[in-house]
Amino acid sequence: MNKAEIKQAVLDTLRAYGKPLSLPVPIKKITKGAFKNIRLIPYTTMMDLCGISYEEMLNFAGTADAFTDYSARSDSYIIYYNDFDTSRMSSNRYRWNIAHELGHVALGHHKKYKESRIFRNEISKELYEEIEEEANMFAAYILVPHIVISCVADKHHIGISKLCKVSGAAAVRRFDAIQAWSRR
Repeated sequence: MNKAEIKQAVLDTLRAYGKPLSLPVPIKKITKGAFKNIRLIPYTTMMDLCGISYEEMLNFAGTADAFTDYSARSDSYIIYYNDFDTSRMSSNRYRWNIAHELGHVALGHHKKYKESRIFRNEISKELYEEIEEEANMFAAYILVPHIVISCVADKHHIGISKLCKVSGAAAVRRFDAIQAWSRR
């Protein structure tokens, strides 16, 4: 996919959500509101429902961040995200993780590649890297939009992190991308 297609998927998602937006974007509400076939489940809820420990949840998930299960039969998705790890919650990394997983859904990765879960070891390294980059670009565009940030006075990464409620690392990457975009 090219950047224009990913940007279009972000716009389509925001249009489907259909409510006024402000920063930070309400990614959980957008996820639940834009797609009627997505459920959003925190790790702690799943742990309670299944009576499992955090370590067992991580083993089930295969990741400490977030993942999506897709059912082709019902054309439905469940996005699970880590709310147990306080560092992910306090750094707002969980917001990026949810947006990233939403990107996989909005970009049709599960359907296109016929995968109920996207695991590194089940598809080629090149394909995995490509779809991860696309999902990250989707997350970047939806959480930290270029045009909005370009109009804000406090453009350095700390300001971006606070305004958009993204982790410091995500804010640095977006700051660099926005600087490059501004120069063009």
